[in-house]
Amino acid sequence: MFKKIPHSTSGEILTRAGFAAQTDDGLDPAMTPAAVLDALATPETIVDYIRFFAHAVPPREGICWSLAVIVTLCPAQTADEIHALDQVTAWLRDPSETRRRDCMAMADKLGNEGPVGWLCLAVGWCGSGSIVAGDLPEVLPPMWLHAKAVFGATALCLPDRAEDRAAPTQSIDALARRVADGFWPHLHPEEDR
Repeated sequence: MFKKIPHSTSGEILTRAGFAAQTDDGLDPAMTPAAVLDALATPETIVDYIRFFAHAVPPREGICWSLAVIVTLCPAQTADEIHALDQVTAWLRDPSETRRRDCMAMADKLGNEGPVGWLCLAVGWCGSGSIVAGDLPEVLPPMWLHAKAVFGATALCLPDRAEDRAAPTQSIDALARRVADGFWPHLHPEEDR
């Protein structure tokens, strides 16, 4: 069992991630989360792997994982993207309301065309504060909305063709398992030595 996935079976995770009761991938609610990850860790099913994992771990861990995937597979290209990733990293180290709002502002600036904008949305939607302007009455995000943004950020790092996904699949899986075991890749790279 993984430290950061406190479930002995995957039924609850599969439901909140929107999987059918019995999936085409042969997933069963009685499977352990590790067995589901094993089954989905292929270039053909990596998109479902990302969706499952994004819904399996707590918000900060999912965001940390997605950040590590982005840095590894599709590094920031613009000054705004680099600044946004720095803000996400700062929020992971100190998840304050000010830092969360800074990430929301970067999400507005970057839009949702690339992984970094989605990652900033994940921080904004993590459930720790309002998702509307500070001068309006508080509106909390729906449960697991952050996971949809983590999914979007991470999935956008994949090549379009499944035949080009072998190496990215291995990286995504390795990073996910590190996070599930309680490590913080990219944030604390010395832990992975």
